[in-house]
Amino acid sequence: MTTVNDFLRQLKEKGLAGATVSSYRFVLRNFVDIPLNKQAIERYQCQISHYQSATKRGCLEKLIRYLKETKPELIKHVIIPKVPKRVPKDIPSQDEVKEILQQPDLTTFEGIRDRAMLELFYSTGLRKKELLNLKVDDIDSVKQLVRVNQGKNSKDRIVPISKQSLLWVSKYIEKVRPIMGPKCNHVFVNRFGWEMSANYPYLRVRRYSKNGCHKYRHAYATHLLQNGMKETSLQRLLGHALITTTQIYTKVTINDLKASYIRYHPRDRWRS
Repeated sequence: MTTVNDFLRQLKEKGLAGATVSSYRFVLRNFVDIPLNKQAIERYQCQISHYQSATKRGCLEKLIRYLKETKPELIKHVIIPKVPKRVPKDIPSQDEVKEILQQPDLTTFEGIRDRAMLELFYSTGLRKKELLNLKVDDIDSVKQLVRVNQGKNSKDRIVPISKQSLLWVSKYIEKVRPIMGPKCNHVFVNRFGWEMSANYPYLRVRRYSKNGCHKYRHAYATHLLQNGMKETSLQRLLGHALITTTQIYTKVTINDLKASYIRYHPRDRWRS
């Protein structure tokens, strides 16, 4: 009988990122080593509709697709419910991001490093893992470009970086990083000079606001659209395979437009 471990093993063999496989294993921790039968599948199907996390939904959806390939007689009547992509909440405004960037203590090495990290998140829209994997030679200071290697779904891309953000990143790389005694070629290292752990950027970013790393990616996308960038251009910058993924940010800007309309249109101010 097919087990959850078989499913996870196949994902690993197909080249899914180790961190993602570990996350899926955690989601399915109550079912590892338990044979999958019809009752178990129905239980999974029920769970999908209650999960808000994209990781949890993606895990369970992949599991059902896997079973349709390997055990079609067991799962042929199971339907994966469509879960609409939600508009990100509490995206920091342009003024809020400007204030957050001013917060790191620039009299300390760690403060300069954190400022460079925040600048990169907001100026390039990098995911946390992409920032962690960034190497020194991935920063092209002359052309003002950042090369993203092995991003989500193992895709590479090149994104521009703003001149002001590049100044802070260059200052960190040239002045601060050597003092931290780097023992690897990663751009960002911890105080011992080693590659940062997976959760370290989150802990540093949270020192300056309630926002996690991914909120700056949301802000990056939203602010570009607000300032007139086309969806197709933004799709390439974000590394989205589908334009529909990028379009969740359009919903945010439509909400902004509606608020502006309500504020400035006179009709609702008339009493009759």
